[in-house]
Amino acid sequence: MTNGARHGLGVLAGIVAIPVLIGLFGYAADRYTRWRSMALYSYRMHESTGVAVVLIVLLLLSAALLAVLCAPRLSPLASLVPGAALLIVNVVFLFKPRWTYDLLLKPMSPRWVMAFTDQLASGMLVLAGGLLIAASVAPSRWRGRTAPMMAGPGAYGPGLPHPGMGGPGMPGGPRPGASPGPFGQPQGYPSGPPQTPPSAPPPA
Repeated sequence: MTNGARHGLGVLAGIVAIPVLIGLFGYAADRYTRWRSMALYSYRMHESTGVAVVLIVLLLLSAALLAVLCAPRLSPLASLVPGAALLIVNVVFLFKPRWTYDLLLKPMSPRWVMAFTDQLASGMLVLAGGLLIAASVAPSRWRGRTAPMMAGPGAYGPGLPHPGMGGPGMPGGPRPGASPGPFGQPQGYPSGPPQTPPSAPPPA
């Protein structure tokens, strides 16, 4: 896969991850609001164990998705795109809450408005967005995986046999105890095609 195709898939994965992360965080905020209400009045009402379990599962799913987006094998755009979106939405809400409410939260039901308001007011999206952006700046994630170069015979230094050649005492290798030749190569090391001995002259 080329580096351009890798980054293109990263952008697509990041766009898909934006609503998934916001939904998970929003649902977790709603569960947290219910858990808090039940926990405060648990001495009058039933225990809130079920709501707490759902909240923990949602948070673990969110953490798992964040870890996948930060994986080094993925394009950094897979974490940069959702990270920037989450960070911008939360920062805009903190500075312009009324404008954000009219634009994003007003069409929702009152239950979800309260959940997302608690989520944005807590800065949870700033934390998640900052984590995703920080994971995108590693230079190793921007560079694609390159194929290893084929090393030639000279890449192993003078006097060192190529990995495809035999070592001392092996077929094709130098003789044990052979003294070095004029160019640092052991005598007896095959440096070219085998030479045929000259034929004897025909009898007179």
